[in-house]
Amino acid sequence: MKLRLPNKVRRGEAVSHETVNALIDALQSVLIQPGVGYERKVTPGGTILRIRQANQRESVTDFAPFAVREAEKVGSDYEVTLEPGRVICPDPVEAANGNDGLKWYVPTIGGVPMDEEDADGNLPVITVPVGQAIYCRIRRGADGMISETPTMEVAAAGEDSGHYQPVDPEGSGTEEVYRYHRIVEVNEDAGELDLVVWWKSDIQTVNQLWEGVNVGEGGDHYKEHDETAGTFDFRRTKGNYGANAATNGDSVEVDFDGENLNDLEGGQAVDIYKEPTPAEIAAGGPALFRQVTQGPSGRRQIEVAETGTAVQVMGNAVNGSGTVNGDVVVTAQDGLVTALGAVTVESLPSGSEGDMLYHDGTEWVVLGAPGVAVNEGWVLVHNGNNPEWLDTTVTL
Repeated sequence: MKLRLPNKVRRGEAVSHETVNALIDALQSVLIQPGVGYERKVTPGGTILRIRQANQRESVTDFAPFAVREAEKVGSDYEVTLEPGRVICPDPVEAANGNDGLKWYVPTIGGVPMDEEDADGNLPVITVPVGQAIYCRIRRGADGMISETPTMEVAAAGEDSGHYQPVDPEGSGTEEVYRYHRIVEVNEDAGELDLVVWWKSDIQTVNQLWEGVNVGEGGDHYKEHDETAGTFDFRRTKGNYGANAATNGDSVEVDFDGENLNDLEGGQAVDIYKEPTPAEIAAGGPALFRQVTQGPSGRRQIEVAETGTAVQVMGNAVNGSGTVNGDVVVTAQDGLVTALGAVTVESLPSGSEGDMLYHDGTEWVVLGAPGVAVNEGWVLVHNGNNPEWLDTTVTL
Protein backbone atom coordinates (compact mmCIF):
# COMPACT_ATOMS: atom_id res chain seq x y z
CA MET A 1 0.00 0.00 0.00
CA LYS A 2 1.28 3.50 -0.84
CA LEU A 3 1.47 5.92 2.14
CA ARG A 4 -0.09 9.34 1.82
CA LEU A 5 2.97 11.42 2.77
CA PRO A 6 3.25 15.26 2.74
CA ASN A 7 5.02 16.96 -0.12
CA LYS A 8 8.80 17.15 -0.03
CA VAL A 9 10.43 20.33 1.50
CA ARG A 10 13.24 22.07 -0.37
CA ARG A 11 16.53 22.91 1.28
CA GLY A 12 16.24 26.06 3.34
CA GLU A 13 12.45 25.96 3.30
CA ALA A 14 10.67 26.11 6.66
CA VAL A 15 8.83 23.01 7.79
CA SER A 16 5.24 23.78 8.81
CA HIS A 17 3.31 22.00 11.53
CA GLU A 18 0.86 20.74 8.89
CA THR A 19 3.69 18.87 7.17
CA VAL A 20 4.86 17.32 10.44
CA ASN A 21 1.30 16.31 11.44
CA ALA A 22 0.65 14.77 8.04
CA LEU A 23 3.83 12.71 8.41
CA ILE A 24 2.80 11.56 11.88
CA ASP A 25 -0.70 10.61 10.66
CA ALA A 26 0.80 8.59 7.84
CA LEU A 27 3.11 6.71 10.17
CA GLN A 28 0.30 6.01 12.66
CA SER A 29 -1.86 4.52 9.93
CA VAL A 30 0.75 1.88 9.16
CA LEU A 31 0.09 -1.62 10.57
CA ILE A 32 3.35 -3.52 10.79
CA GLN A 33 3.03 -7.17 9.75
CA PRO A 34 5.96 -9.58 9.78
CA GLY A 35 7.00 -11.18 6.52
CA VAL A 36 8.54 -14.59 5.98
CA GLY A 37 11.32 -15.22 8.51
CA TYR A 38 10.11 -12.57 11.00
CA GLU A 39 7.80 -12.53 14.00
CA ARG A 40 6.13 -9.48 15.56
CA LYS A 41 6.09 -8.51 19.22
CA VAL A 42 4.15 -5.48 20.46
CA THR A 43 5.66 -3.72 23.53
CA PRO A 44 4.80 -0.44 25.33
CA GLY A 45 7.75 1.09 23.53
CA GLY A 46 6.61 0.04 20.06
CA THR A 47 6.53 -2.91 17.70
CA ILE A 48 9.58 -5.16 17.43
CA LEU A 49 10.32 -7.44 14.51
CA ARG A 50 12.43 -10.46 15.39
CA ILE A 51 14.17 -12.88 13.05
CA ARG A 52 12.88 -16.40 13.52
CA GLN A 53 15.26 -19.23 14.28
CA ALA A 54 16.68 -20.90 11.23
CA ASN A 55 15.26 -24.28 12.19
CA GLN A 56 11.66 -23.01 12.39
CA ARG A 57 9.33 -24.09 9.60
CA GLU A 58 8.24 -21.17 7.44
CA SER A 59 4.66 -20.73 6.23
CA VAL A 60 3.96 -20.69 2.54
CA THR A 61 2.29 -17.26 2.63
CA ASP A 62 2.94 -14.12 4.61
CA PHE A 63 -0.60 -13.89 5.97
CA ALA A 64 -3.26 -16.32 6.99
CA PRO A 65 -6.53 -16.24 4.99
CA PHE A 66 -8.71 -13.22 5.97
CA ALA A 67 -5.86 -11.75 8.07
CA VAL A 68 -5.42 -7.96 8.00
CA ARG A 69 -2.58 -7.00 5.67
CA GLU A 70 -2.80 -3.23 6.06
CA ALA A 71 -5.05 -0.65 7.66
CA GLU A 72 -4.80 3.04 6.72
CA LYS A 73 -6.82 5.77 8.37
CA VAL A 74 -8.60 7.99 5.87
CA GLY A 75 -10.54 10.73 7.57
CA SER A 76 -12.48 9.13 10.41
CA ASP A 77 -12.53 5.66 8.79
CA TYR A 78 -9.96 2.98 8.02
CA GLU A 79 -9.24 1.42 4.66
CA VAL A 80 -8.43 -2.23 5.37
CA THR A 81 -6.71 -4.69 3.05
CA LEU A 82 -7.33 -8.34 3.83
CA GLU A 83 -5.43 -11.43 2.82
CA PRO A 84 -7.72 -13.26 0.36
CA GLY A 85 -9.57 -16.18 1.87
CA ARG A 86 -12.05 -18.76 0.66
CA VAL A 87 -15.38 -20.17 1.81
CA ILE A 88 -15.54 -23.96 1.46
CA CYS A 89 -18.75 -25.96 1.12
CA PRO A 90 -18.92 -29.79 1.13
CA ASP A 91 -20.52 -31.11 -2.05
CA PRO A 92 -21.49 -34.82 -1.97
CA VAL A 93 -22.38 -34.78 -5.66
CA GLU A 94 -18.87 -33.62 -6.53
CA ALA A 95 -17.46 -36.36 -4.29
CA ALA A 96 -19.52 -38.99 -6.11
CA ASN A 97 -18.07 -37.74 -9.40
CA GLY A 98 -14.55 -38.49 -8.21
CA ASN A 99 -13.60 -34.92 -7.23
CA ASP A 100 -12.48 -33.70 -3.80
CA GLY A 101 -16.09 -33.23 -2.70
CA LEU A 102 -15.69 -29.51 -1.99
CA LYS A 103 -16.79 -26.26 -3.62
CA TRP A 104 -14.59 -23.20 -3.17
CA TYR A 105 -15.81 -19.62 -3.21
CA VAL A 106 -13.72 -16.42 -3.16
CA PRO A 107 -15.78 -13.65 -1.50
CA THR A 108 -16.12 -10.32 -3.28
CA ILE A 109 -15.48 -6.77 -2.04
CA GLY A 110 -17.67 -4.26 -3.83
CA GLY A 111 -18.32 -6.78 -6.59
CA VAL A 112 -14.60 -7.57 -7.09
CA PRO A 113 -13.13 -10.90 -5.96
CA MET A 114 -10.96 -10.17 -2.94
CA ASP A 115 -7.98 -11.94 -4.54
CA GLU A 116 -8.09 -9.84 -7.74
CA GLU A 117 -5.32 -7.23 -7.98
CA ASP A 118 -5.68 -3.97 -9.85
CA ALA A 119 -3.20 -2.59 -12.43
CA ASP A 120 -0.87 -1.44 -9.61
CA GLY A 121 -0.90 -4.87 -7.96
CA ASN A 122 -3.15 -3.73 -5.08
CA LEU A 123 -5.94 -5.87 -3.65
CA PRO A 124 -9.39 -4.36 -3.12
CA VAL A 125 -9.78 -2.42 0.14
CA ILE A 126 -12.84 -2.19 2.35
CA THR A 127 -13.70 0.99 4.27
CA VAL A 128 -14.60 0.42 7.94
CA PRO A 129 -15.89 3.10 10.33
CA VAL A 130 -14.44 2.93 13.85
CA GLY A 131 -16.51 0.64 16.06
CA GLN A 132 -17.75 -1.57 13.24
CA ALA A 133 -16.61 -4.94 11.92
CA ILE A 134 -15.87 -6.75 8.68
CA TYR A 135 -18.02 -9.81 8.03
CA CYS A 136 -18.08 -12.52 5.43
CA ARG A 137 -21.74 -12.77 4.46
CA ILE A 138 -22.80 -16.31 3.44
CA ARG A 139 -26.13 -17.59 2.15
CA ARG A 140 -27.17 -21.24 1.77
CA GLY A 141 -30.25 -22.95 0.40
CA ALA A 142 -32.47 -25.46 2.17
CA ASP A 143 -30.10 -28.27 1.12
CA GLY A 144 -27.19 -26.60 2.93
CA MET A 145 -25.30 -25.74 -0.27
CA ILE A 146 -24.02 -22.18 -0.76
CA SER A 147 -26.53 -20.49 -3.07
CA GLU A 148 -24.63 -17.32 -4.02
CA THR A 149 -21.08 -15.98 -3.94
CA PRO A 150 -20.18 -14.77 -0.42
CA THR A 151 -19.41 -11.09 0.04
CA MET A 152 -17.29 -9.07 2.48
CA GLU A 153 -19.55 -6.60 4.27
CA VAL A 154 -19.23 -3.95 6.99
CA ALA A 155 -21.79 -3.85 9.78
CA ALA A 156 -22.07 -3.13 13.48
CA ALA A 157 -20.27 -5.53 15.78
CA GLY A 158 -22.61 -8.33 16.82
CA GLU A 159 -24.65 -8.36 13.59
CA ASP A 160 -27.56 -10.82 13.79
CA SER A 161 -27.34 -13.86 11.52
CA GLY A 162 -29.82 -16.29 10.07
CA HIS A 163 -29.04 -19.95 10.55
CA TYR A 164 -29.37 -22.80 8.13
CA GLN A 165 -31.43 -25.78 9.28
CA PRO A 166 -31.24 -29.08 7.38
CA VAL A 167 -34.33 -30.40 5.61
CA ASP A 168 -36.44 -32.76 7.73
CA PRO A 169 -38.87 -35.42 6.35
CA GLU A 170 -41.69 -32.86 6.22
CA GLY A 171 -39.61 -30.47 4.11
CA SER A 172 -39.35 -27.76 6.78
CA GLY A 173 -35.63 -27.12 6.40
CA THR A 174 -34.92 -23.40 6.22
CA GLU A 175 -32.77 -21.40 3.86
CA GLU A 176 -30.03 -19.40 5.52
CA VAL A 177 -31.17 -15.79 5.16
CA TYR A 178 -27.51 -14.73 5.58
CA ARG A 179 -24.94 -15.79 8.09
CA TYR A 180 -22.54 -13.03 9.07
CA HIS A 181 -19.17 -14.58 9.82
CA ARG A 182 -17.23 -11.98 11.83
CA ILE A 183 -13.63 -11.45 10.67
CA VAL A 184 -12.23 -8.39 12.50
CA GLU A 185 -13.47 -5.41 14.49
CA VAL A 186 -11.92 -1.97 13.96
CA ASN A 187 -11.62 0.12 17.13
CA GLU A 188 -9.42 2.88 18.51
CA ASP A 189 -7.78 3.13 21.89
CA ALA A 190 -6.64 6.65 22.79
CA GLY A 191 -6.53 7.49 19.12
CA GLU A 192 -4.50 4.39 18.27
CA LEU A 193 -5.80 1.61 15.96
CA ASP A 194 -7.06 -1.35 17.95
CA LEU A 195 -8.01 -4.45 15.95
CA VAL A 196 -10.00 -7.31 17.47
CA VAL A 197 -9.34 -10.34 15.27
CA TRP A 198 -12.06 -13.00 15.18
CA TRP A 199 -11.01 -15.14 12.24
CA LYS A 200 -7.82 -15.90 10.30
CA SER A 201 -8.37 -18.97 8.14
CA ASP A 202 -10.57 -20.24 5.35
CA ILE A 203 -14.25 -20.64 6.32
CA GLN A 204 -15.76 -24.09 5.94
CA THR A 205 -19.51 -24.69 6.12
CA VAL A 206 -21.17 -27.93 7.18
CA ASN A 207 -24.36 -28.99 5.41
CA GLN A 208 -24.77 -32.42 6.98
CA LEU A 209 -25.25 -31.56 10.63
CA TRP A 210 -25.89 -34.99 12.12
CA GLU A 211 -24.45 -38.48 12.31
CA GLY A 212 -26.68 -41.54 12.51
CA VAL A 213 -26.24 -45.21 13.36
CA ASN A 214 -28.64 -48.13 13.86
CA VAL A 215 -28.67 -49.52 17.41
CA GLY A 216 -30.15 -52.62 19.00
CA GLU A 217 -31.47 -55.72 17.22
CA GLY A 218 -33.80 -56.02 14.25
CA GLY A 219 -34.09 -54.48 10.82
CA ASP A 220 -32.00 -51.37 10.25
CA HIS A 221 -34.00 -48.22 9.54
CA TYR A 222 -31.00 -46.08 8.59
CA LYS A 223 -29.86 -47.32 5.20
CA GLU A 224 -26.94 -45.22 3.99
CA HIS A 225 -25.88 -41.85 2.66
CA ASP A 226 -26.76 -41.58 -1.01
CA GLU A 227 -23.72 -39.78 -2.38
CA THR A 228 -25.24 -39.33 -5.83
CA ALA A 229 -28.34 -37.51 -4.56
CA GLY A 230 -26.67 -36.07 -1.46
CA THR A 231 -29.37 -37.48 0.85
CA PHE A 232 -29.47 -39.70 3.92
CA ASP A 233 -31.73 -42.68 3.19
CA PHE A 234 -33.98 -44.53 5.65
CA ARG A 235 -36.09 -47.63 5.20
CA ARG A 236 -39.85 -47.44 5.63
CA THR A 237 -41.81 -49.55 8.13
CA LYS A 238 -44.03 -51.67 5.87
CA GLY A 239 -47.06 -53.74 6.79
CA ASN A 240 -47.12 -57.43 5.95
CA TYR A 241 -49.29 -60.51 6.37
CA GLY A 242 -51.00 -60.21 9.74
CA ALA A 243 -49.71 -56.69 10.46
CA ASN A 244 -50.65 -53.23 9.25
CA ALA A 245 -48.24 -50.25 9.42
CA ALA A 246 -49.46 -46.67 9.16
CA THR A 247 -48.40 -43.17 10.18
CA ASN A 248 -50.47 -41.58 12.93
CA GLY A 249 -49.26 -38.06 13.67
CA ASP A 250 -45.68 -38.33 14.93
CA SER A 251 -45.85 -42.11 15.36
CA VAL A 252 -45.58 -45.15 13.10
CA GLU A 253 -48.10 -47.70 14.36
CA VAL A 254 -47.84 -51.42 13.62
CA ASP A 255 -51.20 -53.11 14.32
CA PHE A 256 -52.02 -56.82 14.52
CA ASP A 257 -54.48 -57.92 11.83
CA GLY A 258 -56.32 -61.23 12.25
CA GLU A 259 -59.70 -62.86 11.83
CA ASN A 260 -61.39 -66.23 12.43
CA LEU A 261 -62.10 -68.41 9.39
CA ASN A 262 -65.68 -69.40 8.60
CA ASP A 263 -66.72 -73.03 9.19
CA LEU A 264 -66.48 -74.43 5.68
CA GLU A 265 -68.17 -77.74 6.63
CA GLY A 266 -71.27 -76.06 7.98
CA GLY A 267 -70.91 -77.46 11.49
CA GLN A 268 -70.69 -75.70 14.79
CA ALA A 269 -67.50 -73.62 15.21
CA VAL A 270 -65.96 -71.52 17.97
CA ASP A 271 -63.82 -68.42 17.29
CA ILE A 272 -60.32 -68.77 18.70
CA TYR A 273 -59.42 -65.12 18.07
CA LYS A 274 -61.54 -62.71 20.10
CA GLU A 275 -62.56 -59.74 18.01
CA PRO A 276 -61.68 -56.57 19.99
CA THR A 277 -64.24 -53.95 20.89
CA PRO A 278 -63.64 -50.26 19.99
CA ALA A 279 -62.84 -49.60 23.67
CA GLU A 280 -60.21 -52.38 23.70
CA ILE A 281 -58.65 -51.01 20.53
CA ALA A 282 -58.47 -47.51 22.04
CA ALA A 283 -56.93 -48.89 25.25
CA GLY A 284 -54.16 -50.53 23.21
CA GLY A 285 -54.32 -53.89 24.93
CA PRO A 286 -52.87 -57.16 23.57
CA ALA A 287 -54.64 -59.32 20.98
CA LEU A 288 -56.79 -61.87 22.84
CA PHE A 289 -57.24 -65.57 21.98
CA ARG A 290 -59.51 -68.17 23.57
CA GLN A 291 -58.00 -71.25 25.21
CA VAL A 292 -58.55 -74.88 24.16
CA THR A 293 -59.97 -76.67 27.25
CA GLN A 294 -61.19 -80.16 28.27
CA GLY A 295 -64.84 -79.23 28.50
CA PRO A 296 -67.37 -79.04 31.38
CA SER A 297 -66.80 -80.97 34.58
CA GLY A 298 -68.13 -84.53 34.39
CA ARG A 299 -67.81 -84.67 30.61
CA ARG A 300 -64.06 -84.48 30.30
CA GLN A 301 -63.31 -87.41 28.02
CA ILE A 302 -60.65 -85.35 26.22
CA GLU A 303 -57.39 -84.24 27.84
CA VAL A 304 -55.61 -81.05 26.69
CA ALA A 305 -51.93 -80.64 27.54
CA GLU A 306 -49.40 -77.96 26.60
CA THR A 307 -45.83 -78.93 25.81
CA GLY A 308 -42.88 -76.74 24.93
CA THR A 309 -43.71 -76.85 21.21
CA ALA A 310 -47.35 -77.92 20.85
CA VAL A 311 -50.84 -78.21 22.33
CA GLN A 312 -51.73 -81.91 22.64
CA VAL A 313 -55.35 -83.17 22.54
CA MET A 314 -55.57 -86.74 23.95
CA GLY A 315 -58.33 -89.28 24.64
CA ASN A 316 -59.35 -90.76 28.01
CA ALA A 317 -56.91 -93.74 27.93
CA VAL A 318 -59.73 -96.35 27.45
CA ASN A 319 -58.49 -99.25 25.27
CA GLY A 320 -60.31 -102.46 24.18
CA SER A 321 -62.27 -104.35 21.51
CA GLY A 322 -65.81 -105.66 20.89
CA THR A 323 -66.62 -109.13 19.42
CA VAL A 324 -69.67 -110.87 17.86
CA ASN A 325 -69.65 -114.65 17.88
CA GLY A 326 -65.92 -114.51 18.59
CA ASP A 327 -65.22 -112.16 15.68
CA VAL A 328 -63.63 -108.79 16.55
CA VAL A 329 -65.95 -106.16 15.19
CA VAL A 330 -64.52 -102.96 16.76
CA THR A 331 -61.18 -101.91 18.30
CA ALA A 332 -60.72 -98.75 20.41
CA GLN A 333 -57.56 -97.11 21.72
CA ASP A 334 -57.39 -94.05 23.97
CA GLY A 335 -61.17 -93.79 23.68
CA LEU A 336 -61.15 -93.62 19.88
CA VAL A 337 -62.13 -96.35 17.34
CA THR A 338 -59.05 -97.58 15.53
CA ALA A 339 -60.44 -100.60 13.55
CA LEU A 340 -63.74 -102.23 12.47
CA GLY A 341 -64.18 -106.00 11.78
CA ALA A 342 -65.78 -107.42 8.60
CA VAL A 343 -68.88 -109.03 10.21
CA THR A 344 -72.13 -109.53 8.26
CA VAL A 345 -75.37 -109.64 10.25
CA GLU A 346 -78.30 -111.31 8.32
CA SER A 347 -81.63 -109.58 8.26
CA LEU A 348 -84.60 -111.51 9.76
CA PRO A 349 -87.80 -112.21 7.83
CA SER A 350 -90.90 -110.25 8.74
CA GLY A 351 -93.86 -111.78 10.60
CA SER A 352 -97.24 -111.19 12.18
CA GLU A 353 -98.77 -111.57 15.63
CA GLY A 354 -98.31 -115.11 16.97
CA ASP A 355 -95.69 -116.11 14.43
CA MET A 356 -92.63 -118.05 15.49
CA LEU A 357 -89.14 -118.13 13.93
CA TYR A 358 -87.01 -121.21 13.32
CA HIS A 359 -84.00 -122.08 11.16
CA ASP A 360 -84.42 -124.80 8.54
CA GLY A 361 -80.70 -125.36 8.20
CA THR A 362 -80.37 -122.80 5.45
CA GLU A 363 -82.16 -119.72 6.60
CA TRP A 364 -84.51 -118.38 9.17
CA VAL A 365 -88.13 -119.31 8.48
CA VAL A 366 -91.34 -117.92 9.95
CA LEU A 367 -93.79 -120.47 11.45
CA GLY A 368 -97.05 -118.69 11.12
CA ALA A 369 -99.58 -118.60 13.94
CA PRO A 370 -102.31 -121.32 13.54
CA GLY A 371 -105.91 -120.48 12.80
CA VAL A 372 -109.02 -121.51 14.81
CA ALA A 373 -108.63 -125.05 16.14
CA VAL A 374 -111.22 -127.71 15.06
CA ASN A 375 -110.60 -129.87 18.02
CA GLU A 376 -109.69 -128.85 21.46
CA GLY A 377 -106.53 -126.77 20.46
CA TRP A 378 -103.24 -126.52 18.64
CA VAL A 379 -100.11 -128.22 19.89
CA LEU A 380 -96.58 -127.29 18.75
CA VAL A 381 -94.77 -130.46 17.85
CA HIS A 382 -91.48 -131.25 16.16
CA ASN A 383 -91.29 -133.79 13.36
CA GLY A 384 -87.56 -134.34 13.80
CA ASN A 385 -86.57 -131.61 11.36
CA ASN A 386 -88.81 -128.60 11.79
CA PRO A 387 -91.46 -127.48 14.24
CA GLU A 388 -95.20 -127.53 13.23
CA TRP A 389 -98.67 -126.98 14.68
CA LEU A 390 -100.91 -130.03 15.34
CA ASP A 391 -104.73 -129.74 15.82
CA THR A 392 -105.59 -132.48 18.29
CA THR A 393 -107.60 -133.39 21.37
CA VAL A 394 -105.68 -132.61 24.42
CA THR A 395 -106.18 -134.93 27.41
CA LEU A 396 -105.17 -133.49 30.78
